[in-house]
Amino acid sequence: RSACQFMDLAKLRREKLSVMDALSNDTRYSIRRSIKALGDDITVEWAQDSVQAEDILDELIKLYNQNWNKRGKKGMFASERFTHFQFGITRKLFEKGNVLLCRVKSEKYGTLGCIYMMVDDGIAYGYQMGLKDFSDIPLETINKKRLRVGFIVHALCMQETMDRGL
Repeated sequence: RSACQFMDLAKLRREKLSVMDALSNDTRYSIRRSIKALGDDITVEWAQDSVQAEDILDELIKLYNQNWNKRGKKGMFASERFTHFQFGITRKLFEKGNVLLCRVKSEKYGTLGCIYMMVDDGIAYGYQMGLKDFSDIPLETINKKRLRVGFIVHALCMQETMDRGL
């Protein structure tokens, strides 16, 4: 058994706090420094219909596979059967509100990452994520070892989830 990390968004709403407020000082600093390095033009896209959901899922799969392939390994989406299964789940459960997809973009760098969440009884569970690889992209204002794209994507998608009442 291992502990599962979670954030009680309902509690944050009651206490009138943001997701960033609930994070540690170090994590907040890392996120703010990373956002500053990438530009303040970062936006969150929330799938509004099944077509948009499938588009976000498709991009998530591409990002996910690129990261695994770069390491010389195959991830879950290397399996065509698994990939088709995920699209089937998305088609079936998105309209019921049991699947959520979120994409975080930067005007300068394009998609930073996508998150796929499952929803049960009003609770959003992070299921899968694909992140942009910045290893070959020159950055002038930050050491790439300090860039926290995953932190940005997680924090912004969690805030959007909270803002939507989940």
